[in-house]
Amino acid sequence: MVYQPIQTRFGMLRGREALEAVSLTLSGATLRLEAILNIEELYRCRLEFDGVRSYRVTALDDFLGDLSSSFDEVIGSEWAQSAKHYQVITYHFALEVCCVAGQIRISDSENQ
Repeated sequence: MVYQPIQTRFGMLRGREALEAVSLTLSGATLRLEAILNIEELYRCRLEFDGVRSYRVTALDDFLGDLSSSFDEVIGSEWAQSAKHYQVITYHFALEVCCVAGQIRISDSENQ
């Protein structure tokens, strides 16, 4: 497996402190993670995963995956053979999603 970091307008997100989860909701086949992005300033962000087939949440202290980046596409994953596998590292947990597509949207400031 290869962990391919997803590039944002701030570049690659690194470390568990980069994302602090606010809420995680599943509506139909769309999973949304609302979070605070900590990149020198605070920004609101939303990670959206469409066509979700399955997902798992693991306490970060128990997670055995790669922690180099905070948002990756996992290439060559056996778990998501005919879909995409994304991994998100937050301050408290790791989120893995098997889905059709994933993206991150970042607001201009934490207050929006």
